[in-house]
Amino acid sequence: MNDRELAIAAYHEAIMRAAEYGDPEIERLLKRQLAQSDLFFLLVYVLGRADLNRDWYFERCREVQAAPNGYLDLWGREHGKSSLITFGLTTPKSRSEFFRIPDLLPKRFSDRSRPNSRTTRCCGRYAGG
Repeated sequence: MNDRELAIAAYHEAIMRAAEYGDPEIERLLKRQLAQSDLFFLLVYVLGRADLNRDWYFERCREVQAAPNGYLDLWGREHGKSSLITFGLTTPKSRSEFFRIPDLLPKRFSDRSRPNSRTTRCCGRYAGG
């Protein structure tokens, strides 16, 4: 088993153990904790990004989560930078807070040559737009 498969097995085992208590609140709190502390779990299991359930994305999630700031992220096109960094790291920081700041959203997407880009649509969907 590789690291991604081990992590997935650990998620399932922890959730099954929480379910054994018979209290849905315990399971909900565990999933909430996982979503707040594990970028891969948040993206794949909470936000439904099954396309990111690959070894390469798992490793990038771990790298980004370990050191999210202080790096120039030079990733090739279609390598998941927008999904992991722009979308994944801003989502757990309270979507309502991120999209409530009036100056942030226009600046964030104003330079996009294609206003209907996948990133804009993706973030807008989870912001209620």
